[in-house]
Amino acid sequence: MKQVSVISSVLLLVLLTCSCKHDYGTYYDYKPVSTVYDGTVMKFLQENHFDSMVKVLNKYPDIVARLNSTDSFTLFAIPNKSFEIAINNFNTNRARTDSPVLYIDPAHLNLEQADSGRFNNQMMRFLISRYILPGIWSFDVLARSSTGIILKSINYDYMMNLSGVQQNSTGAISGGPKIIELRDMNFSLYDAYWKPALTSSVNTVRAGNVLVHVLADDHEFGFSNFFDYMNTPYILRNEWKPLSWVSQQPSTVYGGTVSHLFDNNLNTYWNTKNTGTMPPPPFWFITDMTHSYDVTSVAIQNKAEWTSGELMVTAFTTEFAPEGANLNDPAVWSPPDTFRLKLVNGTVGLQAKQRFYLPVARRGRYYRFTVIANYGGFASYKQCNLAELWLY
Repeated sequence: MKQVSVISSVLLLVLLTCSCKHDYGTYYDYKPVSTVYDGTVMKFLQENHFDSMVKVLNKYPDIVARLNSTDSFTLFAIPNKSFEIAINNFNTNRARTDSPVLYIDPAHLNLEQADSGRFNNQMMRFLISRYILPGIWSFDVLARSSTGIILKSINYDYMMNLSGVQQNSTGAISGGPKIIELRDMNFSLYDAYWKPALTSSVNTVRAGNVLVHVLADDHEFGFSNFFDYMNTPYILRNEWKPLSWVSQQPSTVYGGTVSHLFDNNLNTYWNTKNTGTMPPPPFWFITDMTHSYDVTSVAIQNKAEWTSGELMVTAFTTEFAPEGANLNDPAVWSPPDTFRLKLVNGTVGLQAKQRFYLPVARRGRYYRFTVIANYGGFASYKQCNLAELWLY
């Protein structure tokens, strides 16, 4: 069903009889007032024809249960068009490799084709969670911050940035409509890497303890990352368990342990021991992924600020061992694959997330990561640190 542009009569929106001109064309100057909706947020989304978002959310009863609880959330309602853009772009790329299309709706499954089916369930859950943030965040609250407010998504603590902006109109600075900019921080504290989505209306409705804002139709679900996540899903790390390591430096400020490599937080990181007796390089750790996986690539993210940059990882190796293996036996480990970070103009690029493809897929339950070089050189800096690590 076609997405409606004005949600419903339950919304107290005052529409000026005359339209105005702003920098992006004609707009109607909505004066939103958050009103109480008599029903759950899921019922609100369904009645106002956010059909695709309802279909996706219903795959995850735990998310729906939290939205219906007494906890407070801010939800960004995703128009059907946003899903259509992402899915069409994805399936257009699939067609180029003669791969069957994928769907949200199971009614479209073609069981005669082995790789026909729905999108990766875990990755879809990861993406939809970015549109649901704990707490009530109205335009007026967000507009008080000039740089936006960093918030963590439901379930995954994925960092998003929210800001309230009053756009310009012809002849008037900040005389245009009020919007909220929802920005995917893309695992970076540098806004150059962030991906924005704008709302078409703000403070739309209060359904239970959920405040709803509505995204514009031109937003692509997944913040232009939908193809990457669905085409090559990465292994979710919430079940990973560090088993052993050569060195770590626990800290109440930055974390410091191996487990902080898997927490979706760029403000925490693994740091090898930097006081007392410091073990010599190379620096390694082993983690149990709790399940066996076929791994095709690895990505890392150094600290997102240039403090003690000499300690950042510039080269590393990866190895895998099967379930049930004696990890002390060198023979159980796959041959090490070596990777080096790409440096641009000297140091630029060290802070960005970089992904590397294994020469051949490696299967295993246990993973060993070994740092073989840091930016300043082990001769001068006998330690290293790293913010995040992913496997695909």
